[in-house]
Amino acid sequence: MGDYLTKEEWTQQLEEGFQNLAKTAGKRVTAPIMGQGNFHTNEMPLCNRIITQDMIRLFASALGDFNPLWVDEEYAKQTRWGGIIAPPMCEVMIAEAASVPPPLPIPGLTYMNGGSTRKYHTPIRPGDEFRAFDTFKGVIEKSNPEKPYRLFILTGEREFFNQKEEQVLTVSSNILVMARYPEPGKEKKARDFSDAKRHFFTDEELAVFHKSYDEEIEGTNRFGLGKRDWDQVNIGDEIPELYKGPYDYSDAVSFFAVTGFSMAFAKKWMTMRDNLGAFRRDSETNEYHAAPDWHFSDEMARKGGVPFAPIFGTHIEASMMQAVTHWMGADAKVVEVSSQIRQMIFMGDVFICKGKVVDKYEEDGKKLVKIDVWAEKYGTDIVSSKGYVIVEL
Repeated sequence: MGDYLTKEEWTQQLEEGFQNLAKTAGKRVTAPIMGQGNFHTNEMPLCNRIITQDMIRLFASALGDFNPLWVDEEYAKQTRWGGIIAPPMCEVMIAEAASVPPPLPIPGLTYMNGGSTRKYHTPIRPGDEFRAFDTFKGVIEKSNPEKPYRLFILTGEREFFNQKEEQVLTVSSNILVMARYPEPGKEKKARDFSDAKRHFFTDEELAVFHKSYDEEIEGTNRFGLGKRDWDQVNIGDEIPELYKGPYDYSDAVSFFAVTGFSMAFAKKWMTMRDNLGAFRRDSETNEYHAAPDWHFSDEMARKGGVPFAPIFGTHIEASMMQAVTHWMGADAKVVEVSSQIRQMIFMGDVFICKGKVVDKYEEDGKKLVKIDVWAEKYGTDIVSSKGYVIVEL
């Protein structure tokens, strides 16, 4: 298709496509459910509607999180919650993000996770059953004339309700759409990644990462039971660092599995067949690959213009939350999380979750702390993700 579109024709299709999308904004609809009807991955169907104690345990395991609040009933009974609750971000087991419309059937578009804002009203507990409602909020163009592409942001909002009709949380997600004109004869030319190499970690470097894992297992940096004193928290306080990696296929598969986003064979084909131009093809088998495959296949990643399979952005976001929940203690509550995925990091990389208290205040009788959080790629000044977390102490 790209061979026959002039740049003027392509630009017209692009602008009309996003203008028509913008007209659909504002309507509140019931969220789709995995396995019921046709959908695209952008629509983020509900994968698991009932959250069990086993699922919470598996989610914690996919983070490498040893916090007993998520898995130990006797420990959890000693907290203000009176029993096991799910960690913040566990809602990705229901759906990883809010829904946005499927990709436009226009060549040269790349869709990427841009981050989210999550507002928590009440904890998720074992046995909770969910339904959700979606509202597409619209399109914003953030193009830079100095860049060789145009950038659009699609924003969706999803409201989650449990079986008691309590609104448990609200998730707002941003999907970045990079639109680059596929010049005839150039769109099929693969970029040369022959010089791309993964970092070889020395035994001394690995010892640093393994020490962080030992501390996680032993609970060294976890505040645990009791209440962290709001009066003793100071602006500028840093939370303990949390190392993750070198990221490998076991890490990626563990996280993807707990999201419940499973589709294979005919179900997978159903999500692709109406817009095959949006999917990449395997050079050996010639078959189309589902969108998540670029997180596992370097070939699919390179067809998408990056050297290696990128780490799941949501996995990084959940890891930053793990660092915060360790710091805040079992009786504190996460009120709001906002994060942006700033730059990709890849399979084989190590990232470090960090945070610093930037504000403390009282609001409606609640003692709140705002923590800036970020994830750095080890050995560089690259910030992969950043954001903030508001905690009630």
